[in-house]
Amino acid sequence: MTAPDRHSARTMYSLALVLGLLLGVAGCSGLRSSDPVVQVYPLQPRVAAATGAGGNAPGGNNVAPQPVAGTLAVMLPLAAPGLNTVNIALMRPDGVQDAYAASRWPELLPEVLQPLIIDALRAGGRFANVQPDSGPFKADYLLQVEVRQFAAVYAGDVQGSAAPMVQVQLVATLGRRADRSVLRSYTASGSATASANRMSAVMGAYNSALGTALQQLVAGTQIAP
Repeated sequence: MTAPDRHSARTMYSLALVLGLLLGVAGCSGLRSSDPVVQVYPLQPRVAAATGAGGNAPGGNNVAPQPVAGTLAVMLPLAAPGLNTVNIALMRPDGVQDAYAASRWPELLPEVLQPLIIDALRAGGRFANVQPDSGPFKADYLLQVEVRQFAAVYAGDVQGSAAPMVQVQLVATLGRRADRSVLRSYTASGSATASANRMSAVMGAYNSALGTALQQLVAGTQIAP
């Protein structure tokens, strides 16, 4: 084979190789495009301003409390089995816990809830300062929250027209950091029925139920100055 022939052969081989790679990439792209699109749903609860102890805490009143002169550190919430995940939980009529397809929280549920709890406590004004437990400042008080329930509960077929009821239950333990003594332990809960069996309506119910639970959570942190 002459030199020009060898050059032409190498050129044709190179073109065939490039074409094969392009076809392979196109084929992979086609496979990916058929995958379901995962929707990410942030939680955006509305928390009414707390006035008295209210909620599930004893001694409710209508007088706005004076903030405690100290820093409250909110620990990363603990989650019940099956809830420490990015999946949005649902409960079937037979009691089996499942999750919505192609839908998820932005982060693991405890990581989503921690800043929401902090924001609610800051807005509630019960403490001079509220920060995550990973913050750089020394804390005087600690708040540990356990997520016991956080699911959309169905009474009928999940694929049917009946809308679920979202149930949220948080167990809070407030303590003094210096001696690790418990000052108060209480439950904050909320529930809301979705207006329809579709994700936008279910998320509205999640936000409503969580907002009620957070309001009770804030109310329960009232301690004597």
